[in-house]
Amino acid sequence: MSALSHDGTRAHRPPPRARPRLADTGCASGRGSSRFRAPDDAPNPPNARPSPRRRTLRGGLQEGHRRRLQRQHRLQRHGRPPVRPLPGQRLLHPAELRPQRLPRRGPLHRLRRPRAPHRAPLLHGRLRRRRRLPHPRVPLRAPRRPRLRQHRQRLGHPPVGPELQRAHRHRLPRRGLLRARRPVSPLAFLLRRVGAGALTVLAVASLSFVAIHALPGDPADVLLDETATPADRLALRTTLHLDDPLPVQYFRFLGDLFLRGMGPSFVHRDRTAFSEVAAVWPSTVALALCAVLVAWLIAIPLAMLAATRPGTRTDAAVGVLSLLGMALPSLWIGPMLVLLFCVALPWLPFPGPDASGPASLVLPSLTLGAGLAGILTRMGRGALREVLREPYIATARAKGLRESTVLVRHALRTALVPLLTVGGAQLSALLGGAVVTERIFERPGLGLLFLESLLRRDVPVVLACVVAFGVTVAVIQLVIDLLYAAVDPRIRVSA
Repeated sequence: MSALSHDGTRAHRPPPRARPRLADTGCASGRGSSRFRAPDDAPNPPNARPSPRRRTLRGGLQEGHRRRLQRQHRLQRHGRPPVRPLPGQRLLHPAELRPQRLPRRGPLHRLRRPRAPHRAPLLHGRLRRRRRLPHPRVPLRAPRRPRLRQHRQRLGHPPVGPELQRAHRHRLPRRGLLRARRPVSPLAFLLRRVGAGALTVLAVASLSFVAIHALPGDPADVLLDETATPADRLALRTTLHLDDPLPVQYFRFLGDLFLRGMGPSFVHRDRTAFSEVAAVWPSTVALALCAVLVAWLIAIPLAMLAATRPGTRTDAAVGVLSLLGMALPSLWIGPMLVLLFCVALPWLPFPGPDASGPASLVLPSLTLGAGLAGILTRMGRGALREVLREPYIATARAKGLRESTVLVRHALRTALVPLLTVGGAQLSALLGGAVVTERIFERPGLGLLFLESLLRRDVPVVLACVVAFGVTVAVIQLVIDLLYAAVDPRIRVSA
């Protein structure tokens, strides 16, 4: 084969050199043996490859020197001491070797390299990436787990479980959502809730005391007739302690609240304020509970019917009924029910102050629970639609369970949690909203007593009604919190 030279003429290219044969090297493998290899200063045969020691690499380092360096580093990586250091080479520090060879205790423990990112422990669902040290000689921070255990023991906290220690190998924060929490017993949880409810009732009563004294007018002017003289007015104010400063009246109110049953009423001096409240309080509570029961009995079947038939006429009809229940006021629903079931169809007794028995609670309960039934129906339909799309519902159906069992035992139980929250809040609102219903059906109740006492400026009775409302609401919220764990066992009582 020929090629053009620099002057344009065709030059002859020499043929490629053949590889050395086995007979030339004297070795069966063809790579040569050190016993029969020629010395380095001997001339190479024309068809032999150049010696590796004489061939230079791209970096200016001979291949033999590079192989010696590779062997040196390979020995050091496996923890073996070097045979001899190369010229210009330093011995590696023990921290630069494999971390597995370093002791786990002692002075060299601080020199261990951090774990690889893929082997780092999990922290809150993400990989905890430790800071890379600039140099392996920089000591790492000593572990604080024994110190943390001693600190928790001094504070009286129970020891952290092994699962938590393995999952969170870090010091727990002292503040925030991730702080170390002690398990709370049901009795401690109950006592805390009772204490919080008592403070809430006291705060509401104090605000009501300030608000009722800020209203214009004088209770003595309301209690006396037109023939009363200024002397009679002054004597009444002195008897009712209305001339005292406001802080003195407030502390007297606190003493009456805890010791004397809110004191005597301004209108009925022979009865205390709490005695008047106790006479009508059971009637209001019974009416509110019956209204909630009626609302649940109406809302749950309608919500299940609409959730299992989405997009149908049944779903649309249930939606219209729920909107009507929320939109129509009690002032219209009550008289319509009286005209229907007492006049047109005389199935129920006519309402009045003399009406008694369970039949007298039917119409007031329907009137008061219509709005709550509409709210619970709409919320229950949405909650059931969301729960029915969960994977465990598909698993229950795949096991061959009946649709009613899947709907009642699996779906409805989970959907009741938000309904309990709304039902508890609405029950508290029904206690205050029962004034209109009690006025329509002429039933003695707490709301009607509060309204009449406020118009007559009977301060002790008004404050007693406020305290009774507050205590009832606190008890309702406590019962709702305890029902959460009964409905959904995944909800744990915590601090």
